[in-house]
Amino acid sequence: MASTPILVDRLLIDDIDFEDSVKITFPEIKWKEATLTGCGIGGDVTIPLVGNSEAMSATVDMRSFNNKNSVLLEPGPHILESRFNRNVTTNDGTVFKAGSKVFMTVLNTSVNPGSVQRANELGASATFSVLRYRYIEDGQELFLIDPLNGILKVNGKNYSNDI
Repeated sequence: MASTPILVDRLLIDDIDFEDSVKITFPEIKWKEATLTGCGIGGDVTIPLVGNSEAMSATVDMRSFNNKNSVLLEPGPHILESRFNRNVTTNDGTVFKAGSKVFMTVLNTSVNPGSVQRANELGASATFSVLRYRYIEDGQELFLIDPLNGILKVNGKNYSNDI
């Protein structure tokens, strides 16, 4: 299915509505790799170590920095919840709105309060280290990755014991 993303409708951080957010960049999921050398004539082969993810990070871009989003500077884990709709095109060409939610448990690694320029927004941003990453679309869990607890679920199947 091809899809066209729509801007984030709602972002909650620790159950606080961040109506000021304009963009969230979700983590890239990348598995650690092992390289086998001397594999015959072909040489090296790289094998992904599925379930052993590299460090994940997410970024939230905001219009301003204020008393509501200064909570991002507080130490300890935060819960990010992103809610949005996507236009999804099925194989037969019909289009429907898929309700999506992304939940992340994060630690803040940096906060940029932005810059001041006449007639422009501050352009604040925050970057997070992601400890747990869960994606749900139309009520179905697409994946759950929790490296600290050794959890990997994809489309409802738990691969945690296979890793």
